[in-house]
Amino acid sequence: MDFDYTNGTFNMSRSEINATAKASHALNGQTNIPFYAVFLSLAFFIILANLTVLTLYFKTRPLHTSNNLLLISLAFTDLLAGAINIPLIASSAFVSNYRNRQIALNFSVNVVSDFIVTVNELNLFLIFFDRYFVICHPIYSRKIITRKLRLKGIASTWIFSSIVAIMPISWCFKVVAGQQYGVKYRTRMMVLISSHSIAVSVCCFILPSFVMLFFLVSIIKSLHMQKKKQKQRLNLGKDDSKFRAYRKAFCMLSAMFVSMLIAWSPLMIVRLCMDLKVKMAISLSVLKSFMFMRFITALVNPFIYTFVKKEFREAFFMAFGFLNCLEKS
Repeated sequence: MDFDYTNGTFNMSRSEINATAKASHALNGQTNIPFYAVFLSLAFFIILANLTVLTLYFKTRPLHTSNNLLLISLAFTDLLAGAINIPLIASSAFVSNYRNRQIALNFSVNVVSDFIVTVNELNLFLIFFDRYFVICHPIYSRKIITRKLRLKGIASTWIFSSIVAIMPISWCFKVVAGQQYGVKYRTRMMVLISSHSIAVSVCCFILPSFVMLFFLVSIIKSLHMQKKKQKQRLNLGKDDSKFRAYRKAFCMLSAMFVSMLIAWSPLMIVRLCMDLKVKMAISLSVLKSFMFMRFITALVNPFIYTFVKKEFREAFFMAFGFLNCLEKS
């Protein structure tokens, strides 16, 4: 059986859906329940972790800095991944009606998944871009990287991601609406879907990842130069707190970048290969594990910047009454 794979969902044509409805329903009931139970448990912890971060931010005035705006935008994205994206994927596996409702639901999953992929990656890109300028070009950053610019960047990211995600509606509306369509329409639709998916993979994941790697390398070089100057400052009795803050920022960015590559790369590579019609010998269980891995970053990210950034860590300890831990930190 041939599947059209996009963003973690498996879409079948109408004839395949009608022919395999009973078999697929039995398979879902027997083999998918344990997987999706764990999957939904992951969603619960993602929601809990990111809600904690957002609650700390809105209830703690010292956290209301322009630097943290980008992290809060990322936290909202991760929250949507757990609250909407994962439940939709799970629902698409157990929906009882395998006709128009299944097609519409799978399409909704693809739209939401594309949105999460794009806005998540672009939010990370904004965070890296922001820290790159602040650390490597501190003089220019004071004039360029302002609160207003950060807000514009966040708004542009969410608007652009929404447009990218809903774009396929223009060439898939007949299928989603359950209207009659011919072979020519389906062929053109599949070509446009594959082209759109390739564009999302390349422009919203691969290219930003290479640019973020460039930012990390540039930050390493800048910190190396600053370390030499740090020795002179220590000899002169000057404070090196700014250097330590930059070093922690680099550690945070590195952890987020590595976790993103480990979690996102397998599924994105499979998606790109399938869009390019590259033959792959890969099982459904492996694809499910890749799909599960993709959402790990939504759980890991809150822990990274909560415990690396001092102000978040202190707010967390104070909120939960861990005074002893706060004093030790």
